Amino acid sequence: MTAPSLWFQPLGLRHWRFARRLAADPSVREVSWDRRPPTTLGHARWMWRWTRGAGPDRVAWVVRAAGFRAPVGMVRIERRPPPFQFVGEISVALIAAARGRGYGAWAIREATERALASGSFSGLEATMRPGNPASQRAFRAAGYYVGRYPVALLDVVVMRAFPRERQP
Repeated sequence: MTAPSLWFQPLGLRHWRFARRLAADPSVREVSWDRRPPTTLGHARWMWRWTRGAGPDRVAWVVRAAGFRAPVGMVRIERRPPPFQFVGEISVALIAAARGRGYGAWAIREATERALASGSFSGLEATMRPGNPASQRAFRAAGYYVGRYPVALLDVVVMRAFPRERQP
């Protein structure tokens, strides 16, 4: 995917409606950890936190694509709590019309490169439900690999991206 057809824009309050629709999309909720649609108040708090609290600990972008008037997706990265504070958790969601075009893999790859180049993160991880093969394919296409460590009491797939010299 070439850069001119896809690009990032920092998540801002102007993206309120888009982010709300994306978060409430039943196909997004189906593969999310919390399957309940967000409440208006919950979404307002989430938007405030992500748009006012961006920095070395968290960053979020909307994904724009040529041929689409509105954003086609969103990517966010947040630092994990100690003792894993140098590892970021990456999450991506796309509108239905943008899926299956390679946009997710491009967004994951671009966000990963930016996060690792910033020096704020030593690596990134994505945790997803096993029943989400589309996300697993997108993360693999972006250079992630399946992590090999247990996650207590959860049925999850953990995909990891670390600089090449640190991969097992």
